Amino acid sequence: MLEKFSEAKADLRRLLSLHPKIVNAYIGLGKVCNRLNNYEEALAYLDRASGLEKRNALIYPEKVKTLIGLERYDQALRVSDTAVLIKEDP
Repeated sequence: MLEKFSEAKADLRRLLSLHPKIVNAYIGLGKVCNRLNNYEEALAYLDRASGLEKRNALIYPEKVKTLIGLERYDQALRVSDTAVLIKEDP
């Protein structure tokens, strides 16, 4: 909320160095990287999150934003379809 994205990124990375399986930390890093326009890095974090917990509905809307930022529109559409399957309200 304070838009201190670099600080948030450092904090989340520090958290993951201690607890590497916290899915929400990877999602948070994906969001922060998206805000910094680091879409490739965001995608890596979000892919890690989905690798740990495929049915987490919080991952996919952020991943769609990432793929749109990368101009990978076909992939963004497929990911949004996954989000709809996981969460009942599109």
